[in-house]
Amino acid sequence: MKLMKVEEALQLFLKHVKIKETEIEYVSLNEALHRVLGEDIISPTDLPPFDRAAMDGFAVKSTDTFGASELSPVELKIIGESEIGRPFKGVLESGCAVRIDTGAKIPDGADAVVPKEYTKEFDDRVLIFKSVVPFENTAKKGEDVKRGEIILHKGKILEPYDIALLKALGISQVPVKKKPKIAVFSIGNELIEEFNPKLLEEGKIVDTNRIMICSLIKENGGECIDFGIIPDDSNEIRNALIKSTNFADIICTIGGISIGKRDFVAKVVNEIGTLIVRGVAIQPGKPVSLGVINGKPVVCLPGFPVSAFIAYCLFVKPLIFKMLGIKREYQMTVKGKLSRRLPGRLGRRVFVRVKLKTRDGDIIVEPLKTSGAGVLSSLCKADGILIIPENLEGFEKGFDVDVITLKDFHE
Repeated sequence: MKLMKVEEALQLFLKHVKIKETEIEYVSLNEALHRVLGEDIISPTDLPPFDRAAMDGFAVKSTDTFGASELSPVELKIIGESEIGRPFKGVLESGCAVRIDTGAKIPDGADAVVPKEYTKEFDDRVLIFKSVVPFENTAKKGEDVKRGEIILHKGKILEPYDIALLKALGISQVPVKKKPKIAVFSIGNELIEEFNPKLLEEGKIVDTNRIMICSLIKENGGECIDFGIIPDDSNEIRNALIKSTNFADIICTIGGISIGKRDFVAKVVNEIGTLIVRGVAIQPGKPVSLGVINGKPVVCLPGFPVSAFIAYCLFVKPLIFKMLGIKREYQMTVKGKLSRRLPGRLGRRVFVRVKLKTRDGDIIVEPLKTSGAGVLSSLCKADGILIIPENLEGFEKGFDVDVITLKDFHE
């Protein structure tokens, strides 16, 4: 059987399912971190809301300082002070100066600030040893943000500095996309929920995949509906799939998708819906299958943890982003030199877990020796994923490669 390439499988899948963007809800700034904006945000005000000093010194009329120098200072009368939150109330006349702090409001009549290091105070007078031009050492009203300006665009994932800017502009409620609901359940008679040494000795396996996939869903902006563990039973799988379509926007199964005698998932999906893709040309993760039930997309992930992770990133994450209105995904990559020859597999896109190290100023990409699809710890140890395309037999030692990072890289 000829397997589909990733892009072909995803394109065919999207033709059969209707992916609608989720609706908008309003949340407070405290709940807005990493939520996705549902609308453009237009600034209701200028930032800063007034002309302010960019450094400590004296607010002056710039024309009063023309010709000032170390040898020929200009003398001005100090008539007051402007502090942050306590601005000078009067109007600055020619021949006068106002002591001012960084960030304080520029007094009416002033148009520049002379830095403190170019002045000398005595009694109610100040000597100016350097001339300034209009607006020097000031931040103009609206210099940061202008009223009516689009400051954040729809589809933006809100970061801490975005939230700080919204607060500075007096915005307390933010329109964000509702989180897509993803139903997740693991399939397998061998699976148990909690660690139990006695049961493990009998061949049972702790279900680690479900908590990993649910965590990825939350990290990517979705809401996980956990349906737990379903046994290798066609009727129970069928009931879980039908039930999940009543609650979820996406259904994500884990396990039971290979070609063993107790792998029922693909068959059941095709009975109550349509199985669109059966296997994709990737390694690991080849058994991943895609279907639709009652108009809802169904992504059937393989049971090995690394396979499940790769398949999730390729086929579940894009659906979540599409529902949230995120137009493109930003992946952090690092370029480095391969530590040894790395074989690929013609016709398959191979995903290799790698470690990153520094040597003599270069980043060295070192494939993990323990790399089976069932080795969960390899994801923990890996700094990133190296992709070998379908049309390459591999990479030679020393070849410059791009690595998609899984975490911050430091020695």
